[in-house]
Amino acid sequence: MKNIKNIKKEIKQIAEKETPQFQSWLQQNNQRINDQLNNAPFRRQTVTKPNRLAKWAIACACMMIFVVVSLPFVLKTTQTPGSPTYENSEVWGLLIDDEKSYEYLHSIGCNLTLTYLNGHESYTQDNELVLANIRGHYEIVGDYYIFNFTFLLNDAYPFAKESYESLTEKVVVGDYTIYYGEGKASLLKAAYLLKIQYKGNVCYLHVDCFERSLESLIALLTNTQN
Repeated sequence: MKNIKNIKKEIKQIAEKETPQFQSWLQQNNQRINDQLNNAPFRRQTVTKPNRLAKWAIACACMMIFVVVSLPFVLKTTQTPGSPTYENSEVWGLLIDDEKSYEYLHSIGCNLTLTYLNGHESYTQDNELVLANIRGHYEIVGDYYIFNFTFLLNDAYPFAKESYESLTEKVVVGDYTIYYGEGKASLLKAAYLLKIQYKGNVCYLHVDCFERSLESLIALLTNTQN
């Protein structure tokens, strides 16, 4: 097993890679921002002051960041005839603070304090909350976890939950019922898919980790570790 210092270094590199700097992002999307400014209906045919232009650029950039953040979680599923669904263009994302992120985690009995915490909510054009996604990292002696929690709050939202709903292996610990299976590792060496049921609340969880120790992971999520 890798030295824990090397593990921390690798994880820091992953986190930094997942979160590009704003200036880099702005350079890559400069043309899209300019298009937004040029097509704005409130634009006047006058010389725009530099500071006002900067404010509009920042506002447009923030709006586009929200959209970019939400897009990875908008996945197509088979539509049931007669049931309403929301297309990608009808859903927008809003970043949420740490306090709100932990409210979601506590709703499934997860009391972990995560690093690199990042949370967002997805809304329809009518401001209906349809999904929440919380990401974060957690370290224990001998292993490191990257968590991706998804809370589906409206079945009309096209989140691909089939991989989680098809899980058959389960464990019951107190108020927790957890369905589990191996997933496809994307960042670290191993990955797990879990469907967590806790006091009427449901969460879909993807976990990347170094060690294949499902027992340790379950104990961590259910607060039963030694």
